[in-house]
Amino acid sequence: MKDINLLPEDIKSTTSYAPDKPKSGVSIKAIVVLIFILMFVGASLAAPTVYTRHLETTLSKIEDEIADPKYDPVKQVKKDIAAVSGTINSKNDVMNTVDLEAYPINEVLVVVKSVVPEGCSISKMEYSGTNLGIAGQVDSNIALAELVSKIQRLDFIEIVNNVTIEKDNKFNLTLSVGRKEGN
Repeated sequence: MKDINLLPEDIKSTTSYAPDKPKSGVSIKAIVVLIFILMFVGASLAAPTVYTRHLETTLSKIEDEIADPKYDPVKQVKKDIAAVSGTINSKNDVMNTVDLEAYPINEVLVVVKSVVPEGCSISKMEYSGTNLGIAGQVDSNIALAELVSKIQRLDFIEIVNNVTIEKDNKFNLTLSVGRKEGN
């Protein structure tokens, strides 16, 4: 048995209890984390390419299926529908153009009747497309001037020619129906 009090010789012979020095090198944790990061980056870079190839394959399968002769009647019907739609659209364009250029006769008659002053009577109206001819009789030149003034205030009727008045107070007036220039 040894004594608790060590002799100097015993002290020299015992090993010291110093802490272990850290190991130099890469730990297993760091390697595992690095492998997971590389796998994630690789998957992130490869996934779009794989998905694009998958979509291209699906598209080619669909194109091959559409090219099948069993769909030829459907293609013919689509062509027929497109042709009919084109014809309808061109007719709609013509109708819209006519609607924009020509005013309904009822509207023209109502507007002209509303601007005729007292002492003026209209005996004849001729309407063709955008031209309106008015003939009538007035009691005085003032009534005719009032008629012309009221017509000039309208936004869709414009006086085309000079107003002619005869000795027996009969007048002729030619108007253009449509938007005035600048409106």
